[in-house]
Amino acid sequence: MTSPGSNLLQLEAVSTGAFFLQEKQQRVKMKRRRAGKAHFMAEVLRLTGAGGGTLRSKKEKRISSQKIFFMSTPILALGRSSFGNPENKDRLLTNEEALGLLHDWVPNERLRLHMKQVGAVMKAWALEREGADELTARKWEQAGLLHDADWEKYPDSHCRVIIEKLEELKIDPEVIHCIASHGPKYFGVEPENKMDRMIYVFDELSGFIHASALIRPTRYEGMDVKGILKKLKTASFAAQVSRDDINDAISRIDTPLEEIIQFIIDHQKDVQ
Repeated sequence: MTSPGSNLLQLEAVSTGAFFLQEKQQRVKMKRRRAGKAHFMAEVLRLTGAGGGTLRSKKEKRISSQKIFFMSTPILALGRSSFGNPENKDRLLTNEEALGLLHDWVPNERLRLHMKQVGAVMKAWALEREGADELTARKWEQAGLLHDADWEKYPDSHCRVIIEKLEELKIDPEVIHCIASHGPKYFGVEPENKMDRMIYVFDELSGFIHASALIRPTRYEGMDVKGILKKLKTASFAAQVSRDDINDAISRIDTPLEEIIQFIIDHQKDVQ
């Protein structure tokens, strides 16, 4: 039996990174229920012929004008796969500008930490594993740093708002596409290159690993891959974190899950 104290610790851990995924998924489910109900009612109107005449209620008017989303369509789908202007290649925010945007748009300190951790891991991977130059590494970092920037204030338009902002600021299209592809089944944008694939890999696992650290008395000190793998197999721990998404992300790269976990532990533990 789990003690109340450990339950509270686990809730606090989840709230630091994985909590935001739980909230996102709950909103998606709510949207799906609303969309499914609207689709059903619109179909009733069509089959009974009631949709051909004058609508009798405001509710029916809303149904008649509402776009019907089928269950196979990502609810937060961006509806496009091309972002930004190629003429803006290599244009980035300065570090000060990026952090300023982060603080302006993300009041929650725990969510900011998650984004800083993903940014740090992305930059480290680019430099250490991809042999990237400093400019390229900054692209990786900036995509990680801003990937959830609009989630807290604009959850129903998550990704769309930050993408439009970065397009307005004339930021490199590769950075914008990377942000758009960090959740393929949510946004409908497939990862196309290594930067895209790695943000998809790191996003889920970074939050999960940080949640695991917070319930340990020594936090990251002494944390090992075996312990994380065990928690991933424990369905009740951070249950809202999609193991399917993690497996899908890992299947798109050539690096084993164990190696990715160790890399994240090593490179996000000191991020503040």
